[in-house]
Amino acid sequence: MIKPNGTGKTTVLEVAPPPPLHNGKLGPGNDLMDLSNKVCPTETKKFLLDNHITKEAYHGGELTGEHCDMVMDKIEKLEELYPDEHKSIIDGFKATQVVNKALCGKVLKENWKESLVSFEESIMFLHGKYSLSITPKLHILMDHVGDYIEMTGKPLGYISDQTVEKCHQLVNSRFEKSNYYVKCLESDIHGENLLKGIEHFNIYAI
Repeated sequence: MIKPNGTGKTTVLEVAPPPPLHNGKLGPGNDLMDLSNKVCPTETKKFLLDNHITKEAYHGGELTGEHCDMVMDKIEKLEELYPDEHKSIIDGFKATQVVNKALCGKVLKENWKESLVSFEESIMFLHGKYSLSITPKLHILMDHVGDYIEMTGKPLGYISDQTVEKCHQLVNSRFEKSNYYVKCLESDIHGENLLKGIEHFNIYAI
């Protein structure tokens, strides 16, 4: 991608930097909560109820940023409920909290590199033990956020999530108008429709 002034190139990270809320909190927070519900459903449900965290978290919905903060702030209570063999999930939550404090605010902490390494180690351990899916948000946090910080010297706290939210709205609108949605993810045409929908959207976005 050529810069408007015709000199040099503009990277994808410059145009679409990783949003802190989605990549640093909502993505890992909800992925870990989904894993918690799968591995320790009784303990997780009790924790959410006892701490007045939205029921949507264990009924198919997602945690909001506020709810993710509540989980992180009370993670010791969840740890008390978990059997020892599943404490590695708690480690994942703790690593997420450290990453958030290190690089998602307005001040870049000295330990930001170490926090990313520890986070990746924790997530990859869960991937191996429980087949935790490496979602796009986890991938971006582990593989691209460090590149962005190295490139700019700034933490993610200077970035707005509004670009991602607007893209969600535009893509969803195109998928709904053109009937690209396939509810069954296992369907043979799900992947085909997803690709067609994104290509259709890109035609209008160029």
